Amino acid sequence: MAVKSTGLWVYYLGLSLVLLAGCPNPASLVQFGLMTEGQIASGFQYGIASQPYIVYSDTSLEKINEICEISPGIRVSIEDTYKSAYGKNLEEALPSGDTGQVFRNMKEATAYLQKILKDKGLNNSEDYVVTSIDSARSQGFVLFALVKRPGPIISVADRQNAQSGRQLGMPDRDYYLPYMTDAGGNALDTVIDWAGLPNECFATQKAQAIFLTLAANQVLSGRTRSDFWKAQQQWVRGDFKGVMKQQDEETCVFCGFEEGFFKG
Repeated sequence: MAVKSTGLWVYYLGLSLVLLAGCPNPASLVQFGLMTEGQIASGFQYGIASQPYIVYSDTSLEKINEICEISPGIRVSIEDTYKSAYGKNLEEALPSGDTGQVFRNMKEATAYLQKILKDKGLNNSEDYVVTSIDSARSQGFVLFALVKRPGPIISVADRQNAQSGRQLGMPDRDYYLPYMTDAGGNALDTVIDWAGLPNECFATQKAQAIFLTLAANQVLSGRTRSDFWKAQQQWVRGDFKGVMKQQDEETCVFCGFEEGFFKG
C-alpha cells in the first residue's frame, strides 16, 4: 500500500534538541503504514525531506537497512551509521534502535555525521556541518540545513551591528546556524540539502540515525541546493507553514506518496 502520505536574527535560534521531545506535537502529523521498498529507496535519493515519512512509518530499522544495502544508489546504510557514529552494530541496539547515544544539539549531530563521512573515505569530512533554525520550534517544526563550510573558523556579520564582524568556531552555538555570506559579503556556506522537519523526528535515536544516514548519502552524492536561502527567509518571517506545504508536495511527487503528512 502506498504511504499516505538579513532578518534572521530577529528570532531566537536555539540549537538544543534535548527539549524537542517535550515540545507540542504538530496536530497535522499522520501516522503512516509500511512504506514500499521503492518509496524508501526514493526517499534516500531525495534527501532529508523524506525523513518524516520514514520515521512515522512502521518500517523497522532492519528493513530500512536491508533496502539501503541492496540499492546501488545508497552508499551509507543504517548499519554504517551505527558502526561509525555510535561504535555499535545495529543488532546490538534495542528493538527501538536505542543504544543510549542521542545527540542533544547540532554540534553533536555534526560530530556524528563527520565520523560517518570519514569512515566512508571522505578526506574533507570536517567541512560538513549540520545547522538548524529554531524559530518555529514551539509550533512543532525546525528548519535544518546540511552545509559545506570552508574551515573551522568563520567570520560573520555581528547580529547587533552588521557593519562589524565576529569570529565563530566549533565550540560556539551560533557556528551551527546557516550563513549565506561571511562578514565581507563573500559566499560562505554551500547548502547540500535542507528540510523543515517535525520536532518528533528527533525525539529518538532511531529517528536521528535515519537523519544522519540520509544526510551522509546526500553529501556523498555530490548534491547541492540553491533554493534554501529563499525558503529560510520565508521561514524566519513566520511563514514556516508555506515552506512545509511546498516541501511536502514536492516530496510526495518525487517519492510516489499518495498524500503528504503536512495538513497545516
